[in-house]
Amino acid sequence: GDPSGADGDPVPAGCMDGVEQQGGGHRDRARGDGGAALGRGVVAADRRDPFGGTVGDADGGDDLSASPAGWALTPIAAVRRAIPDWLELTKVRLTSMVVMTAAVGYLLGSGSAISWIGLAWALVGIGLVAGGAAALNQFMERDLDALMERTRDRPLPAGRTSPRAAMVGGIAIAAVGLATLAAMSGPLATILSAASMAIYLLVYTPMKRWSTWNTLVGAIPGALPPVLGWAAAAEEISREAWLPFGIMFLWQIPHFFSIAWICRRDYARAG
Repeated sequence: GDPSGADGDPVPAGCMDGVEQQGGGHRDRARGDGGAALGRGVVAADRRDPFGGTVGDADGGDDLSASPAGWALTPIAAVRRAIPDWLELTKVRLTSMVVMTAAVGYLLGSGSAISWIGLAWALVGIGLVAGGAAALNQFMERDLDALMERTRDRPLPAGRTSPRAAMVGGIAIAAVGLATLAAMSGPLATILSAASMAIYLLVYTPMKRWSTWNTLVGAIPGALPPVLGWAAAAEEISREAWLPFGIMFLWQIPHFFSIAWICRRDYARAG
């Protein structure tokens, strides 16, 4: 449910004039009925969410009506089945781009004295914050995601992961990321990362429902990763650090407006 397209998902066939995607569920998983139940997907009776709640219980409750076959799943098997969904919840592709652009900022901010260990810790922290924010974004928009062809097979609207698990997991992942930055990269990178996450979740995400200016607001956290990397390397922000920020900010505007136009009918389903 990202009216700007800024969640990093590709533009699928479902964006084009309501064309239905074929072949049942993606990756042979249970999917919902296209959003009529606002996030209540098909209960996968042979699966349990190892991080809390019952798979298929889109409201995050503790319904234990799944079949005994689900209860017999070993913890290792349950985690193995949950890994792809958590990679999707943390938007691993988008997060990898955040990490790459943060690495560029770190290298630029380091000058001639590059700390490769410091770079590694900074990227771990920034990546965890980005992944946690992505999971929380999907938790906040799970009902809207259920209405759109582009997003209705995500773990939450499809019922493969419980909302409680996504919320707790997202908070935990982001908290570990901020703690890593605070311990290894300094207060400036930590504060900027927290501010970026706050803008993304508390301003941009709710703003998508009532203003097209959300794309400009969302472009701010989208352009901050190089600055975060720079801050982690230099523990200060010079004027030069805002050059990659400006480039990324300006690039996002036509990119995401074009995606929003292509997917306009799909977005209209979610209001």
